[in-house]
Order: sequence, then structure tokens, then C-alpha cells
Amino acid sequence: DLEDEVEISPTDLDVAAFRVNFSPGERLTVRDLLTALLVSSANDAALALSRYASGSTENFVKDMNDKAVALGMRATKFANPIGFDDPKHYSTASDLSKLVDEFSQHQELLDIVKRQSQPVVSVSGRETRHLTTTNRLLGERPEIIGLKTGYTAEAKGSLIILVDQSEELPRSPRYYSIILGSRDREQETRQLLDWVKREFAWTPLEAGPAR
Repeated sequence: DLEDEVEISPTDLDVAAFRVNFSPGERLTVRDLLTALLVSSANDAALALSRYASGSTENFVKDMNDKAVALGMRATKFANPIGFDDPKHYSTASDLSKLVDEFSQHQELLDIVKRQSQPVVSVSGRETRHLTTTNRLLGERPEIIGLKTGYTAEAKGSLIILVDQSEELPRSPRYYSIILGSRDREQETRQLLDWVKREFAWTPLEAGPAR
């Protein structure tokens, strides 16, 4: 339930940046923790949510791997809830496309990842954080409506971008790009999206099949 409350544990804060730097004992809703996770890539929110969902980070990793198997992500293995470098933590662009397809079925998550900024307020109302997205392309182009960034020293930059051109081109499908292992994830994504615009066109269904 997105309105369930989660209490922040000191262990949630014992993690490298990025962090929102919540306070031990502070209570936040699942919705706000998801917002911190998906908008500002907050690692402390990821740990708090993993405990809430599965009782411990270890149990959550097991649940992640079980879900990956269920989604047909056969070249994926998770070792932690955050995405930190680990020999047993890996995936592929093909597998991540299956994850994006599943993510896109949940409108409440799509509503979160399209936000460029968002305040998060503790349940008590005493603490407020103003979050800013790590997705620098969000807002640069109106058709971009999400989705998620990532970076580690070994994996380099990763970026999944979700595009919806339906306001400009009615009935055009949503599509997404996945960039992994990049030293300039934003510029490579720009080039890819520009290529899609040059090479593909969609016509309204009444006028005939898409081309």
C-alpha cells in the first residue's frame, strides 16, 4: 500500500551517496520513499523499502531474483537492492527491457518518474526534503516522460528513457531506449532519439498501418 508508513532505521543510512539523509526514527509513506528512490536515486530509500517489503535486505534480494526469473530475465542476477558493483550483480539491455515493460504497467510508478522535482514530507510534517531528478533529459524534451538513471565506477553510466509523443503525434506508440556502460549517457541517448525521429514515422490508425 503506497500509504503505508515506514520507519527509517540507522542501518538504512549507512550507505554511500546518493542519499536523502533521512533521520533515524523518521516515518515516511511508501509513496514518498518510492519518490526519493525513483526521482533522486536515493540509496537510503532503497534500503528502507527493501526492509519494508521483505523484512530484510537479504530477503529482498531473494525476492528480486525470484521476480527476475518470473519476468524471463535469464541473464540477470541481483546481489543488493541498490545496484552497487558486485560480481554477482549484472543484467543486459534485453533483460532490462522486460523490466521496463513490467514497470510500465504501473501508472503510479510512471507518475513518479516523470517529475523533475518533488517535495517529500515526513508523516509528522516536521521534515521536508526537496528532491531533484537525476534524469537530466527530463524537461529537455517534452516527449520524455521518464524513466531511470544509474551509475557506478565499474558499470559506468546507464540511462533508460521513456518517450511518449502522443500529444504531438496522436496514436504514436510509446517507446524507450536503454543505454549501458556509457561515458556520456545523455549525449548517446540524444543521438539515439534523434535517429528514431529521422528514421521512423507513425500515421494515425484511420489513415492506414503504421510505417
